[in-house]
Amino acid sequence: MPLLDTQNYNKVIEVGKKAFEALRSDDIHHFKAYSEEAWDQFPAPRESWNQVYNYAKMVFKGFLEKKKFEEAKLWLNRMIDNNNCLHLFDSDLEFNIGKFYFETGDYQKAYEEWKIVVEDAGYRYFENEKPEYSAFYNNPQKYIDKREGNI
Repeated sequence: MPLLDTQNYNKVIEVGKKAFEALRSDDIHHFKAYSEEAWDQFPAPRESWNQVYNYAKMVFKGFLEKKKFEEAKLWLNRMIDNNNCLHLFDSDLEFNIGKFYFETGDYQKAYEEWKIVVEDAGYRYFENEKPEYSAFYNNPQKYIDKREGNI
């Protein structure tokens, strides 16, 4: 499992900091541009580097938080590609896929992903996350009924 050399990773960090400064300022345009610039610092094939997953995850979460779902999905797919290559973060990836489905309103798929996570890893992935995620998981029908217009 290769680790990116310090010099290249420092470039990722340097540009990545600019990206997250832009995110904190709600400057989504620059967040997107700097995130891509930092991504380009990873040598090809990107899915072969351990650090790729965590970087892609941070960017994914930023876009998800801002409800920029198209961009979030791009970074989620990058996480998937990396995990398919290295298989380091299966439960974490499934949890984040569930978050994407939840945030986009596909509660059935969110529940299916999170059920796999809970069976494999317990409830630990719900810790330090939005309380509504665990509330949903513990009572999914309440959310699914609301979406379908049922009470």
